[in-house]
Amino acid sequence: MSRFVRPYTLLAWLLLSLVISPLSTQAAEFAREPTKILAFYNGEAEEGYILAPPHAQAELPLNHLGLTVIHRAVQDPLPSMEELKDVRGILIWFDHVRMEDPAAFLRWCIRAMKAGKRLVHMGPVVFNTDHRNRPTPKRLLKAFWNMLGLNTEQDWISNTHNTSLKIHGNRFFPYERDFSGVLPEYQPMFKVRRDVKPLLSAKARTGREESGHILAATTKNGGYVSDRYAFFSSFEEVSFRQWYMNPFRFFEEVFVTYNLPKGDSNTVSNRRAYYSHIDGDAWRSETRIKTFKKKGLLYVSDVILKEVVERFPDLPLTIAPVVADLDPEWFGNTTFIQIARKIFNHPHIEAGTHTLSHPLQWSFFENYDPEMEVPFLHLYPKRHEKNMVDYLLRSAGLRKNQAIATPDSQGWKHIASKAIKDQQKQKKKDAIRKLASHYDRPRAFAVKPFSLHDEIQGSVNFVNQFLQKGRKVEVTQWPGNCTPFEAAVRATRKAKTRNVNGGDTRFDPEYPSIAWVSPLGRYVGDEIQVYASASNENTYTDLWTDRFFGFMHLVETARNTETPVRLKPYNIYYHMYSGERLASLNALLHTLKYARSQELAPVTTSQFAAMVDGVLSAQVYRASDNHWRIENHGDMATVRFDRATLKQVDMARSKGVIGQRHYQGSLYVALDRSKPKPEILLKPYDAPHKRPESNTPYLVDARWWLWNLERKRDQLTFQARGFGQGEMRWKMPEPGSYRVIMTGGAPSISFSDRRKWAKTGKRKPFTFVTDTKKDGLLHFSLPSFAIDGVQVEIRRHVVDRPDEIAPRRRPVEQGGEA
Repeated sequence: MSRFVRPYTLLAWLLLSLVISPLSTQAAEFAREPTKILAFYNGEAEEGYILAPPHAQAELPLNHLGLTVIHRAVQDPLPSMEELKDVRGILIWFDHVRMEDPAAFLRWCIRAMKAGKRLVHMGPVVFNTDHRNRPTPKRLLKAFWNMLGLNTEQDWISNTHNTSLKIHGNRFFPYERDFSGVLPEYQPMFKVRRDVKPLLSAKARTGREESGHILAATTKNGGYVSDRYAFFSSFEEVSFRQWYMNPFRFFEEVFVTYNLPKGDSNTVSNRRAYYSHIDGDAWRSETRIKTFKKKGLLYVSDVILKEVVERFPDLPLTIAPVVADLDPEWFGNTTFIQIARKIFNHPHIEAGTHTLSHPLQWSFFENYDPEMEVPFLHLYPKRHEKNMVDYLLRSAGLRKNQAIATPDSQGWKHIASKAIKDQQKQKKKDAIRKLASHYDRPRAFAVKPFSLHDEIQGSVNFVNQFLQKGRKVEVTQWPGNCTPFEAAVRATRKAKTRNVNGGDTRFDPEYPSIAWVSPLGRYVGDEIQVYASASNENTYTDLWTDRFFGFMHLVETARNTETPVRLKPYNIYYHMYSGERLASLNALLHTLKYARSQELAPVTTSQFAAMVDGVLSAQVYRASDNHWRIENHGDMATVRFDRATLKQVDMARSKGVIGQRHYQGSLYVALDRSKPKPEILLKPYDAPHKRPESNTPYLVDARWWLWNLERKRDQLTFQARGFGQGEMRWKMPEPGSYRVIMTGGAPSISFSDRRKWAKTGKRKPFTFVTDTKKDGLLHFSLPSFAIDGVQVEIRRHVVDRPDEIAPRRRPVEQGGEA
């Protein structure tokens, strides 16, 4: 049983069932359920909120609990109470900040708590004094702490040698590590109300007296954890962090999310989702693997085509070239374009773009001044000339006797000349100061001055010309530091692509904490950047300098983010240069073979990004604790109910629900994306040792994504899309024989081979008859025809009907129980 699960008793559910309204869903009255958490950060930090604790540490568990975090700079005007109507709670957790007016901030917090917003304070207390070190009025501090049921009148306790800890129960402490050594200093807190529930307290001996101080607690108005008692971090040699406290349990309790349906982007058709994407870096690099070079496969992109694209047609893969590697006006030529055409000739390959010039530090280009880039021109790679510096200086117009004009020379010539007149030395100082210390240049290529249109829409247009009819670029994959500014993210939406990258999730012996597991993404102004679900091979190979076999350890992160609770889909994210060395290629193949061994639902990268967008936009409406409606959910495929061992979906009364499955103490509910406002009704479930019974057939799990489900007595019809064989399990109301009919689709072969296949006239429905198990479980697999979608019909098999003649298949036996 999951460590996050606390089962309800059967008696409690029997009592609860008495108050479940028997009225139809039409008569229910719904109220919007707030699902946003407002978190404050120091707006003066150069990196914004990316490294702030609410985003870096708290947002992942909050996302898992069905909550979306809105980050607001504490220096900005405080929102009105009306603006908080969709806010469930407030999180105050700073690293450090000096407030200009802490008194105004505390008064606002008190008003918010009085308005019913639950407030959590973690980390250092930053409002005792203002930015000029003037003390905040004590009466205001007391009023704030009293709203949380606490009080403090003593100075900080810095000498903790004689301090001992008391853990109240074992649900919250310890989690990933226990306390050891000298305890951190703390501000003494005392409870002043009975509703305060201590989780961790300290006993400090002062002379003959022994006093008890609260270090962590939940209260009716929120919660409190003393600084450095929730989370451990160290930066001595390498960055290391772990949780003392279980953040899932803590945030679940303080923000009261027990019954809340949680949007889930990790699950499709009640199976763990899988996706994979390649950043096209080093497309033109030669492979070092001799066996391939002898076969005429000279480049890393050749190797990836041969060893990954062609060998794994059952696993979708998004490939995003850096357009500068293909465009002949930059660094490309017909050889690399031809490799791209071969890659995109495969239907399981989704096209993406990794931009045109591969920006490294995005902030450099937010308010782009071409003159600022001139000092870096000599660092950029050449196109044809042997002398890189000579080439770049000539193309920038800083050296005469230019024999042959290059396509980019006029643009840079004008800019460089102007830069010289405008005190180039000062420009260089300003440019270097603007660039982060770990980059020596703002982008990978600079044949022409930066253009946001060329980077996004222009690169999309370029890649589109190599795609088959009906296909287009679906994803923009962020390069460099993966922190695009708002206009860049907006440009991807205008180009009608999803966006992904950033996050760098690891969870393995080297990074042994959920603190290294990233949240869903981040808000960039009004736009959303979707994070990748796993780190790429760079972090496993010391930035591609050593341990080239390291990417094989991705499977450890895959395991740890699936059990004891599913936190992420299985994501294989890497670069073209994994085809450079035999060790790196073997590591990659290891991760792909592991994917084949798992029960997964493969989707494209754009589908995953669409699910995340849907989770973040979804609105939850409550009629009761057992009756919910979801709106504005886009492509979100799943909602999850935690602590649901004794709950099941009332399939007959629910709307827009395809299926249900119990897993890890939670109830996963598969939604029909064709239904804009699904309604989910729950009822008691008193037999967790078997699947829920229902007079309405429902999906237990499937490898494919299903939608547009229609049920008519003993008949089901639905649309499906997926990769590989379409294994699926349905719970039918009655055991017996069923006929399965699949129409449409095409085999998982290249587009050129598909055209030959189509001419053979083999586009006939695929049909067979199979039997359920004794409990009514219908388990079967369909052939790999669903990449572009198929229609499936399931109906009772009637022997004496002549149109029911069809091949009979034995039920599929593999696959574990739910």
